[in-house]
Amino acid sequence: MPLPEAGSAWPPKQLAPAFHRMNEHDAWYIGDIGRLQDIYSTDRIEATHSRNGVAYSGGLVGTFGRGLSRMWWGRRSISDSSPRTAVHFPLAADVATMVSDSLWAEPAVYTAGVVGAGGKRAAAPELTQSRLDLIMNSPDARMMLSEAGEPCSALGGTFYTADWNPDIADHVYVTAHDADSAVPEWAGRRLRAVTFWSTYVHGDQVYRHLERHERGAILHGLYEGLDDELGDRVPFDVIEETRWLASLSSAASPLEVVLPTGIRRLSVVYQPNVRPSREMRRAQGGLSMFGRSDYQGVESQLNQLDETWSSWMRDLKVARSRVFVDESMLKSRGFGQGASWDEEQEVYTVLKSMAAQDNKQIEAHQFDIRVAEHERTALGLTRAILRNAGLGSRDYDDNVSGQITATGENRLEKREETSRDKRIRYAAAATTDIASVALELDRLLFPGKGGSAEIQVNAEFPSTQQSDPEKDARVISLLDAAKAISLDTKVRRANPDWDEPRIAEEVAKLRAEQGTPAPDPAHFDGIEE
Repeated sequence: MPLPEAGSAWPPKQLAPAFHRMNEHDAWYIGDIGRLQDIYSTDRIEATHSRNGVAYSGGLVGTFGRGLSRMWWGRRSISDSSPRTAVHFPLAADVATMVSDSLWAEPAVYTAGVVGAGGKRAAAPELTQSRLDLIMNSPDARMMLSEAGEPCSALGGTFYTADWNPDIADHVYVTAHDADSAVPEWAGRRLRAVTFWSTYVHGDQVYRHLERHERGAILHGLYEGLDDELGDRVPFDVIEETRWLASLSSAASPLEVVLPTGIRRLSVVYQPNVRPSREMRRAQGGLSMFGRSDYQGVESQLNQLDETWSSWMRDLKVARSRVFVDESMLKSRGFGQGASWDEEQEVYTVLKSMAAQDNKQIEAHQFDIRVAEHERTALGLTRAILRNAGLGSRDYDDNVSGQITATGENRLEKREETSRDKRIRYAAAATTDIASVALELDRLLFPGKGGSAEIQVNAEFPSTQQSDPEKDARVISLLDAAKAISLDTKVRRANPDWDEPRIAEEVAKLRAEQGTPAPDPAHFDGIEE
């Protein structure tokens, strides 16, 4: 299929609800107060129909709009010039970071294999594994995956493309693209094509570079248009950012570049954060295939958390100590310049008329700061927001761990592990798919260096994310007391990042210190005392 026609709305109108939500969630992720005020302002909600002369907003977008009017950030008193204290608490950004860290802080390891007779998987040639190491196991690739994790959590998903540039690297590499910079097309549950775009503003002109990935080809086009419209096609050398494409265009087609990939597979995959997207699961036009943001369903709680913190900060502001003094204690600054009170002055002359009065000459006023009430409210909202993302509040609040029973802590750990396992399945499916596509392209673009087709890639994620040494020690001690764990397993469990030679060396040292002889291979029955 060709690139979009000139003058088309962009992004396409049928995907407006998804991009509306991504814009909202992106504002929370960044912590942009101005955008939050603009998004939730009630006068920004457009009517879609009228009933009995009264304007209403209906449909999927209208459903969003009805909720906006109740948001704290949308109140006029927040966005006007009044000196109200409005504070944003960056919990949304923290959620995205925690979710990303749960997947990518300890990187996954990618291995190449071939499927032989009987469906058995065998190791791929060493050259192929070395190319896969460059593509997926290199420091650059691991940083890319970690960096993509946060927008994936916030926006609901991310796209990966297999790219190449001989001037940059001598191998194919994987690039992550945020979900709000791509227009996907679906055939059932399968991606059919994806169009990415980059926007460049030069003066009053808005340029969009579109890059469309189809099976077997990648298409490029440059448009000059408006904020919400593509406009007309223009040559690539009009702006500096796309001038490199001008040399790839032909005289017969100067406004479009088609790059054949040489493979039948799509050179892009989509990784949803989690599915389904609750509010779009029944929507048409591919909306149901978008992933679910970790902010979906708790936008009002994020608003209420900011309202709570703003109220707390307002208490601090209002409760500042203020002193009221009698007018007679003010010192004149001269005719027409008013009067002031010197708080450092120690001696005052009291008039007889004052002495006869019963009222105080100096009064101090200081309101209470409702610390406990605000803290409990903020903590309750924080727990609800973290729970929605499958996270435990004990990882966020140091004071929570001491308030949870052992049974409750185990339940929290189980829930977090289940949530992480679900995300791993989505991440593993997408990244192994794009890795195998990259290996297939690498074979064609850099022949003889080890790339290969029909390679099965496997991703091994760490079983646990940064285990607790104290907890591991307790478990090992209990198993040891029950004589249910060997010395070798103890060392492995206490040091999961050690390799085989180091484990064997440590076991030998412990045997020597404890006076435990090594088992006799001739009589070893597989059970170590």
